[in-house]
Amino acid sequence: MSKIIISYGVLGSLSEALDTSETAIDVSNTGPMYVGQVIKIDSEQLVITELSSETAIKATRAQNSTSAAVHSNGAVIYSVDQINRVKYLYPDDKTLTVTTTEITVGDPPELIIADLNSDNSTIVENVTNTPADYYGNKYTYVGGTWTKVSDWDASIES
Repeated sequence: MSKIIISYGVLGSLSEALDTSETAIDVSNTGPMYVGQVIKIDSEQLVITELSSETAIKATRAQNSTSAAVHSNGAVIYSVDQINRVKYLYPDDKTLTVTTTEITVGDPPELIIADLNSDNSTIVENVTNTPADYYGNKYTYVGGTWTKVSDWDASIES
């Protein structure tokens, strides 16, 4: 059995409430975002068309058969292509410590994963049926089911 670290795909949050027509959007930080990225706020998907500043984007609303919706200030922004991605795989006896700032692997620490924390990821223990060709980011894991991501680039493995 194994334990896995799964990314929620959290990019940040809204710094304002949105009505259904607003396309200029204030966010907590545009650092992890890029033009063309599909994001999800609540149940609506949007495509980023411009990074206007360090805290503002422009986006096309209601993408991928979703509807434009009202969103509250502080609503979480997700990267659609990163939701439930399995980032790391460890044996069940490996100590993993999750805080609001990082995940520490090992005791004493062997690795600090600074871009994952309790706000944007989770650890699942006692995982079985790990794919033989597992590679970080190659699969999602939801409810005990592994699914290979459609945009996987096999050249990464060589």
